[in-house]
Amino acid sequence: YRRIRIISAFYGRTDSTTCATGCRRRQLRNRSCYSRNARSIVRSRCNGLRECELKTDLLGNPDPCIGTYKYYSTAYECING
Repeated sequence: YRRIRIISAFYGRTDSTTCATGCRRRQLRNRSCYSRNARSIVRSRCNGLRECELKTDLLGNPDPCIGTYKYYSTAYECING
């Protein structure tokens, strides 16, 4: 079977255009917002598994920037396991 290996994970906001449809401008102003521990959380929950599903509640606790509309992205590869 092939297994997941997390390369990177991001939760926050670094621009005003990604996943911005329907948001108010004030929710997009902070473009230097991110969860410092998103990658370690995703790695601890997903590395070595065949499939993985996460709720962003885990990544935003505590909320890295209250009032900012955030998005999640990850990069991974499938390795022989």
